[in-house]
Amino acid sequence: MAGKIVLAGGDELRPGCEEMDRKVLEAAGGPQAQVVFLPTAVARHYPQAAARMATAYFGRLGARCTVAMILTRRDAERPEYVAMIEGGSLIYLAGGDPDVLLDVLAGSTAWSAALRVYERGGVVGGSSAGAMVMCSHTLLPGRRTADQVPWVPGLGLVQHALVLPHYTPTRATSAIPLAERLCREVAPTFSVLGIPEHTALLGSGAVWDVVGPGPVTVFAAGAQRAYGPGAPVTLDSVREA
Repeated sequence: MAGKIVLAGGDELRPGCEEMDRKVLEAAGGPQAQVVFLPTAVARHYPQAAARMATAYFGRLGARCTVAMILTRRDAERPEYVAMIEGGSLIYLAGGDPDVLLDVLAGSTAWSAALRVYERGGVVGGSSAGAMVMCSHTLLPGRRTADQVPWVPGLGLVQHALVLPHYTPTRATSAIPLAERLCREVAPTFSVLGIPEHTALLGSGAVWDVVGPGPVTVFAAGAQRAYGPGAPVTLDSVREA
């Protein structure tokens, strides 16, 4: 029985995320949840600091957290990290650089292990870049030009979707044209998911819930709609791989 996917908007492991992450942990087994945190997306920056933050943060929420220090493609094939992932019930990818996540995880043994966790009922996903790469397509913000939207195939766990993280009201004005352009360029049935910090979509297939303060904005079929905290979200054009 397949589990759930978490697509969080960013600023993870910090005050304000607790409401969201308690719901995520509940879906991953409650007090028995075993978090496996991957700091892969910050491999170029501060992975050790992110690992310490994750262990302390999830510990404060009452969960056990181990860190799979997967920073390179070689790491993603190491048996000890694969076994660590296999033993988890929540596989959580840090925010950071989506291109690093794709280069390290796509087609790897570690990612195959994460998919097996999902297939047996666990939760898989992440925040910001960790949410972006879950989808069939992802942005590469560092490669954006004035006349080109930088999107590439993602890991594909959520089909026909793309996440715009850090989608807060103060940033919505500049993000809306990008979301609409992505919808036009990628596919008519494509859904662009604008997710703010401290908020996530949690679910799978067509059935999702907003966890955290929200709102989540969905751009699809030429229209947009905002969903507040606790709202069920039906994504007819989105399905799991």
